[in-house]
Amino acid sequence: MGDDGLAAALRRKRATVWFPMAVFSVLFGIELAIALALNGGHFSYALDDPYIHLAQAEGIAGGHYGVSPHEPAAPSSSIVWPYLLAPFARFAVGHYVPLVLSIAASLATLAICSAIVSRALARLEYARRHMMVAVGVALLIPAMNLIGLTFSGMEHSVQVFMAALVVFGLIREQETGRVSWWLALAVVVGPLIRYENLSLTLPTLVYFAWRRHVAALLYTGAAVGAALIGFSLYLHSLGLGILPTSITAKSGPISSAHRVGALIWSIQRNLGSRQGAILSAGFVLLLLGAWSGRDARDRALGLWGAAAIIPHVTVGQFGSWFPRYEIYLWTSTILTLLYVYRDWIGRTVEHLTLGRFSAAVSILVVLLCMPYLAPLVFSPLASNNIYEQQYQMHRFVTEYYRGPVAVNDLGWVSYRNEEFVLDLRGLASKEAFGLSRRRDMEWLDELAARHDVHLAMVYKRWFREIPDSWIPVGELILGRPRVTPAYHIVTFYALDRETYTRVRRLVVEYQKTLPGSAYFVPAPEAGPARIESSAAFPAPA
Repeated sequence: MGDDGLAAALRRKRATVWFPMAVFSVLFGIELAIALALNGGHFSYALDDPYIHLAQAEGIAGGHYGVSPHEPAAPSSSIVWPYLLAPFARFAVGHYVPLVLSIAASLATLAICSAIVSRALARLEYARRHMMVAVGVALLIPAMNLIGLTFSGMEHSVQVFMAALVVFGLIREQETGRVSWWLALAVVVGPLIRYENLSLTLPTLVYFAWRRHVAALLYTGAAVGAALIGFSLYLHSLGLGILPTSITAKSGPISSAHRVGALIWSIQRNLGSRQGAILSAGFVLLLLGAWSGRDARDRALGLWGAAAIIPHVTVGQFGSWFPRYEIYLWTSTILTLLYVYRDWIGRTVEHLTLGRFSAAVSILVVLLCMPYLAPLVFSPLASNNIYEQQYQMHRFVTEYYRGPVAVNDLGWVSYRNEEFVLDLRGLASKEAFGLSRRRDMEWLDELAARHDVHLAMVYKRWFREIPDSWIPVGELILGRPRVTPAYHIVTFYALDRETYTRVRRLVVEYQKTLPGSAYFVPAPEAGPARIESSAAFPAPA
């Protein structure tokens, strides 16, 4: 091959990586521009949850593990994510650090996908292979919800990168017979990014034992065990139990008193979900691939991929806002199937034109990945929802009310807010999480009195009933279709007569400053009898 031919080949090879990255960048840029236009130039994530992590990072930077002063809390499902954000928490750029990390992780994930898809299409002629790899990996962007995960501002983009890195590391182990240092790192760091990655780490340790990588098994197993046990002991020392409250609050098999029944219900729910059923089909395909694998190494990888599905289907979650809980497993399953079935895939697409290949992959993406396509369309609107609801709640508390408040959506209200925030949902309050299981709703008044809280901003429909002593001041209402918030309407409640009078006066000015589509509707003025009945506890001095 001459110099010109070599240069052309190198350009084609680079295109398999740079083309998907360019597609991601263009798509994200378009979505970001639309979001900024909707928000009047303000950037907001598509969920309220990233602001929980940012608030916790503020606490860590100040030497406190929690989101509100003097109350230890573990509302994050990630061990290390808040610590990664903490060094930047006191700076204006801190708000954008999750975005930067998510973009970097998504681009790195696409590079790994390029390497794996190249192996799946290895039997194709050189030029056609690189064109198909470039197109195929670009179509994995919506299939893996990479745009939606980036807008979510959560640790899921990094979690997906770690999952892809584990799969690629195991493939490299097959090719070289060695465990790369970065594979060992991904095995250890994955569960520290999110506990769910134990679904990949535990089968990988078994894989190391099967392949007789004794040293890798010992040092990665010891590192994972020490990190998880050490963190649990730290939480226990703070009186928070051994797992983050966000995990115990959301996992039935962990939090339920009837764990066997909750476990059975969890399996039935997950297998009955759309993506759970598709992953179950992937489980069967991986077992078949292991059974018919060309050698012991392929069989080991197929069994690894099948084993990784079992823990998540058993106790994990599917769906939720901006589908993200199972996306790490979805990614690892896709990439493992591509490699295990590489011979069949190569033979199938060998005679396809690029157009037919693109059409076939597109159809598969639509059929198998439908829930992950919606964020590609609705991320800007979801960003606008959070800006018009949670951020406006934050503004009212920090710019007008300036006092302790009770909420059931914790993130933006607690971020960059030095006042106490009572989390009635319980993610940042182990006390509230325990009391919320009571049938009566008197615990709401009890907690508010205990923490000297006199204003609540909550979803009325979130609770079975609102205490009679709470006086409605008005409703903050979304002006555009709802995507990620739980409800359209947040109701402001005063918990005593003095606060009612004060907040009613404050909202007159506040409602004038709301962005164009959001609006605040004051409640009808409460009569004297209604106000007198609200004196559940003394008003603030």
